[in-house]
Amino acid sequence: MRHLLIFFTLSAFAQTTPVAGIFHDGKGALRTLQGTEGAWTAPILVPHGVLSAGYSGKTLWYKTETELHVFDGEETSVPAPSGQATARFNETGDLVEVFFASGEHALWRGHALEFLDPIAESPTFPEALGPGKFLLRRESGLYAWTPGSAPVLIPLAETPSFQLFLRTDEAEVAVGTSFRLPEAGVGESSVARFRIRNPTDKPITISRLSIDPSPFRTFDQFFVPYLIPANGYGDFSVRFSPVEPGEFATTLWINDLQVKLEGSTVASTSVEILEGTLWKPLTTPYDLGSVERKSALSRRLRIMPDSPPTLAGTGFTLSASGPEWIINVASDTARTLTGTLQVAGRTFQLRATFTEFPLPRPSFQPVSGKLTSGIQQPITLQFAQPAKATVLGLLKLDFTPGSPGLGNDSAIAFLPRMERTINFRLNEGSTIAEFSGSDSVLVQTGSTAGTIVLTADLGGLTEQAVYRIDPAPVTYTATKASISSTLAEVLITGVDNSRSAGRIAFTFLRIDGKPASPGRMDVDVTSSFKEYFATSGTGTFQLRASFPVSGDAAGLTGVEVEMTNAQGSSQSGRLPLN
Repeated sequence: MRHLLIFFTLSAFAQTTPVAGIFHDGKGALRTLQGTEGAWTAPILVPHGVLSAGYSGKTLWYKTETELHVFDGEETSVPAPSGQATARFNETGDLVEVFFASGEHALWRGHALEFLDPIAESPTFPEALGPGKFLLRRESGLYAWTPGSAPVLIPLAETPSFQLFLRTDEAEVAVGTSFRLPEAGVGESSVARFRIRNPTDKPITISRLSIDPSPFRTFDQFFVPYLIPANGYGDFSVRFSPVEPGEFATTLWINDLQVKLEGSTVASTSVEILEGTLWKPLTTPYDLGSVERKSALSRRLRIMPDSPPTLAGTGFTLSASGPEWIINVASDTARTLTGTLQVAGRTFQLRATFTEFPLPRPSFQPVSGKLTSGIQQPITLQFAQPAKATVLGLLKLDFTPGSPGLGNDSAIAFLPRMERTINFRLNEGSTIAEFSGSDSVLVQTGSTAGTIVLTADLGGLTEQAVYRIDPAPVTYTATKASISSTLAEVLITGVDNSRSAGRIAFTFLRIDGKPASPGRMDVDVTSSFKEYFATSGTGTFQLRASFPVSGDAAGLTGVEVEMTNAQGSSQSGRLPLN
């Protein structure tokens, strides 16, 4: 005997995450297998308990107590005998036959079950997890099995557990099976803020967060599906906005958790606040605005019919001014303050923001430009206006050599500690930064051509100055010449900031000022300086040159030195021989 069951079609099945296998794990949770073997995702929450399931890689089915659900491009649900089931797929992955715990079995005809005569014993098929993968149920647990391999134990899903709390300014209050929002006037609203906490050491997926049609709405919420990590939380809020008087109730859904929401209207009392030159209805929450700390924030209220209000909150005060009321808020520190205004049984949440004083913008003296190697340059930080509060800042030095081969000269730094960062202080009422008691800081420019960048940072407000050190001919920082009856020596200390010295010339002078024999003596020092600069890490050098003397040494009175690098030549002038 055969009979057909009537079916109905639901919306098309859309799987947002690529799935390699879906199965029921024995604890009421539908689970998925994806990626490499053993990579299990969190349970997929479904609206009804799942008793059995299977997946061929093409077709998914699962069995609830009284229905069979099949997904093969669209979702089809049909009535089915109660209890568990098992099913068989063909080689192309289509559902072929379903066997029920009652002993009944049926052919799947695309959108309906065609029941066959009962059989004595239902065959058992491994539940398919995907092409070539099967689920084995044993007393010791569930196993993923690939023919030819050993079964792999599958950890069972834990039943998701979470807690719902009401968020207040001071604490979190547990919410029971029902919750009443504050009363609201028609055309106005009241608000409650909630938190879903996951107290477990495993993540929880929130797949449903909704409210049945009513004057209640969620806002400031996360979007489902939403994963709450272990020991984490997710926040959302509910607004009650009645458009007519009366008592209202509805249901808040969080997965399968149901909370009854209740609310009622109150007799309308007109509460208005002055915005500029216009009176406007006071709403909740209401932002009173923002001012700098230590400044006064005041707003005027008008209440009709007259009903004395009360105001609570740190920094909030309330005073009468004829038929009006004045809200005053004050704070010595930068922060956001919240207050609660009560008028004729209605509650208004107020907020006021106090900001830090704006920081004056610094400027460098000297301004961006050129510096030379081998000097100590004082730097001053000046401000356009006196500071309204004492501020601490940081001055940073960065150096980029003119070419990579020159290296990052460590001698380019702030003195006296040879640092590249230094703290400074801008005192209240002052326009000049203070560096350890001084109104300037010394920058040592080192001995390398490149670019120095100074950055002043005052809590996020930054200003920069850029100083360029151009490649230059050799500069002499110290010179000395001496002579004895047999030997003349020349000692030169200098800076070659491009590290390209190539030639040096010496000319000894007689008493009459004319060159002594043999005249100008040129020496190629390219290789010697190149070897020296490769290991010194600096452009400073000291050169000692010795010359044997024959004849009357007393006739020699001086020597001139000329050094040449890639930028040109530099002369020492006449050095006396002592």
